[in-house]
Amino acid sequence: MRLVETLAAEWIDLPIDINIVAPGAINTAMTRDVVEMGAQRAGEEEYRRACLQLERGGDSLIKLHEMIRFLVSEDSDGITGRFISAQWDLGENLHKFRGQLGESDIYTLRRVVPEDR
Repeated sequence: MRLVETLAAEWIDLPIDINIVAPGAINTAMTRDVVEMGAQRAGEEEYRRACLQLERGGDSLIKLHEMIRFLVSEDSDGITGRFISAQWDLGENLHKFRGQLGESDIYTLRRVVPEDR
């Protein structure tokens, strides 16, 4: 994350935006492999989480694709150096907050305490 923030700051005058997208708990081959390995080989907690994730269907690939599509579009120009969740963040509405994002620590990994506000 710090590398993305640094590159975003260094490239601020270029027509390049750089962000991180957290995809969420997407069901993958690795998730299925953990279930196939079983609790003894994968570890009880990891196995339980993988089974639950597969049972629930995992997070939405559609939301992930929509977020990436938004971030590579002109609608997201100026949103840079951010850590954005495909599953939980505002997606296509982020462009409304472009000006505020550049002057804020929102969507970063900085520790914010009340005294900083």
